[in-house]
Amino acid sequence: MNLLGIFALALFVQQPRTASIAGTVVQVGTSQPVVRAVVEMRGGSAREPVVMTTGNDGKFEFRNLPAGRYQIKVSRAGYQESRPVSVDTGQFVKDIRVVMVPYGAISGRVYDANGDPMAQITVQALKYVYAEGAPMLTAMRTDQTDDRGEYRLFWLPPGTYYVTALPLGTSDVVVKMFEAATPHAAGRGPATKTGEAYAAVYYPGTADIQGAAPLEVRPGADFG
Repeated sequence: MNLLGIFALALFVQQPRTASIAGTVVQVGTSQPVVRAVVEMRGGSAREPVVMTTGNDGKFEFRNLPAGRYQIKVSRAGYQESRPVSVDTGQFVKDIRVVMVPYGAISGRVYDANGDPMAQITVQALKYVYAEGAPMLTAMRTDQTDDRGEYRLFWLPPGTYYVTALPLGTSDVVVKMFEAATPHAAGRGPATKTGEAYAAVYYPGTADIQGAAPLEVRPGADFG
């Protein structure tokens, strides 16, 4: 074998058989790094996700990854984001920028017909999601009112929501008023009784989802 052949063989042997992915997690609209964000790398030929936490600079780096297609999932209290990335053998994909959009929240109170707060009432933030090509109203977050009738639905991704209160089915108290904390005054409306149970009440006080008022949750906004 000549020298050129030996040199080519050496290059082949030294060629890395794995790949690397690196990047930075920042807050939306800024270059401020997100500290202590949990970064998960799922996909490729790995059965289990590879996990690490960002430091003060918001950076992450995964080495010795099998070539393939991955999903980067980044989460932190009040944040979550994901994005796909593909790498080939020996490739180092760097300077990936993951922009984190802060979640929002909706808070308010539930009262009975006499204006007294109702405790242990289930309250949900509903959102339309598509399932098999059709929109379906789905509960994204659930809470129960405390002794003051207050609730808080937090970690909501930005979007349009409908808020509903689910009265106790065995209670003889009709939910007369449902209040969601928004910049506008809360509405009033009676709950609907069906047999021995009371139907859900949608903000601003209707038993019909068609009459419910949508609430627009913006990044980082906390209605309440």
